[in-house]
Amino acid sequence: MPNEEPDMDKFFDIEQNQLLDVATHLKKKILEGLAQPGQEIESIPTYIPVQKGPQNGRALVIDFGGTNVRAAVVSLNNGDLILEKGPAKMAIPIERGVPLARDKFLQSISDLVVSIHPPQDLPLGYCFSYPIDSLTDGDARLIKWTKEVFVNDTIGEKVGQLLLDALASHVSPVRCTKVAVLNDTVASLLAGLTALQADGYIGLIVGTGNNMAVLMDGKQIKKLPQELDWDGLLPINLESGNFTPPHLTTFDDWLDQRSEFPNHSRLEKAVSGVYLAKLLKLAYPASDVDVSIGSKAVVEKAYAANPSDQEEQDVARQILTRSAKLVAASLAGLISVLNDAHVQRHVCIAAEGGLFWGDPNYKQTTHNTLGTLLGELGISDVTVDFFSLPNANLLGSAVAALSS
Repeated sequence: MPNEEPDMDKFFDIEQNQLLDVATHLKKKILEGLAQPGQEIESIPTYIPVQKGPQNGRALVIDFGGTNVRAAVVSLNNGDLILEKGPAKMAIPIERGVPLARDKFLQSISDLVVSIHPPQDLPLGYCFSYPIDSLTDGDARLIKWTKEVFVNDTIGEKVGQLLLDALASHVSPVRCTKVAVLNDTVASLLAGLTALQADGYIGLIVGTGNNMAVLMDGKQIKKLPQELDWDGLLPINLESGNFTPPHLTTFDDWLDQRSEFPNHSRLEKAVSGVYLAKLLKLAYPASDVDVSIGSKAVVEKAYAANPSDQEEQDVARQILTRSAKLVAASLAGLISVLNDAHVQRHVCIAAEGGLFWGDPNYKQTTHNTLGTLLGELGISDVTVDFFSLPNANLLGSAVAALSS
């Protein structure tokens, strides 16, 4: 790190032409991911047959996000979520940056499920908020851990089957008829289907991590095996946080090189909650920000009524504003992909995450920037709605479990 600190005035500002550059680069990467596996934007199909309209039925649902787990027995009544048992909640006994034993991880989740005394033989919807490769049987293989979380002996394993086996072998066994594993972003996407009618649907996460998911016609996804012959809509988990956007700063490079997985998840490290406090500390070493709290600490610094350090507050606001603008650029690139396939007049974005809703200006900054970018991309005649649904991950998991 240089001895002299650079001038922090507007250091994290990003210009409109740079944001447009981010959007067009991301669009190109999304199309590459839809065409071939192993790309920077993985564009992972989630093999859940999606039906627009209300669903009915009963399911066991588990939501594993960050280091927290929720479990509930739920039912859907014409698309409305009814909580029958739970949700029970707990924190997985894991320390960021320290690997956890697989048996301890599975035992923790199983204990939580057993505590709500679920009926036997329900379908299981398992929301798993880490990169996974969806399988045609509804399960998914773990690609990698992120957000400085790691569980031993799980990479490449079927996470749904691991949990089914753990539940079945518990001292108080729980049997499930099947499992549907989905990313948390896909869960938000599926929950959004129950809320509004639209031309396009996007799931957005801006919290501890960052990701987008989108609903697409299976025929648009060139990499699908021909023998699958998928007919209809298919949720796509983009894993867009892995994108390396242009126009990042030297501080972003420093943060990346000090992270657990350098040269990966560059967009996520520039916008998501687990990294922003660290970015503030790197950019402004005099800051006393508590990096363990993440974006909440940055929001507190940015909006303090009587800041102890005005320059620190300015930098915190710059970091949050840039985060929202980069998210807007990501959405603009994705909506451009949708619009090329079918003209988009109304796009619904099911947004989840403590940063998106915790920063009082975040949504408006994202919405305003997105509108300007879409106009510059020639997609000005579109209405975009951001919304959040109560228990979105549980609702989306139930939709997945009850899909046939």
